[in-house]
Amino acid sequence: MMDLDLLIVFIVMGIIFLRQMVIIKEPYKINYAPFLLGIGAIGSLVHIMLHPEIESMMLLFKEALLPFFVSLVLFLVLYVMHQAQERAQSVVENRQNLDILHQIQQMQKSITLLEENVAYLNLSDKDVHEKVLHANVEESEYFEKIATNQKAFMTQFDAIHKRQEEMLECISEFTQEKLPDLDTVVHRHIDMLRIAEQDHFNQIKNAMET
Repeated sequence: MMDLDLLIVFIVMGIIFLRQMVIIKEPYKINYAPFLLGIGAIGSLVHIMLHPEIESMMLLFKEALLPFFVSLVLFLVLYVMHQAQERAQSVVENRQNLDILHQIQQMQKSITLLEENVAYLNLSDKDVHEKVLHANVEESEYFEKIATNQKAFMTQFDAIHKRQEEMLECISEFTQEKLPDLDTVVHRHIDMLRIAEQDHFNQIKNAMET
């Protein structure tokens, strides 16, 4: 039958091993593998100290080394599992790093493309602004010319209007003042011509009678 101290050591190592298996996939876990070696070594020493009455030292050492060997086997199992998990985690981290690097490169390309587009838009806006400014200048010059022509036209129109008023005044003055005098003069000349013609007719008649 197994001694009580060895049984207690195996139970404790079994509990620690099961605890390690439960938390093996947790990211922030405690590695209990070194504790297994320590418990196995302590169990071996305690067994030697508790059973000094055994006559065969070889048998005592065999029984004492059993917890240490069991703890060593469990340690190797946990160590291999721990290394495999770290390897898998390292592969995952490398993939994540590669993905992050790829995303950073894509972001850099996107930022470069965005900067180029912004620069192109700024250049386009500058060209459009210059064209609009040039068009505004041309429109201003055109409107200034129109305003100048309008002023000249209004000046000419005022001059024509003044001339028309002067002509109307002259016509009115002629019809009201000069035309009656002219009519009188014309009638006077007609009367004088009539008298002269009558005298001439009388002279011819007298000459024919004589």
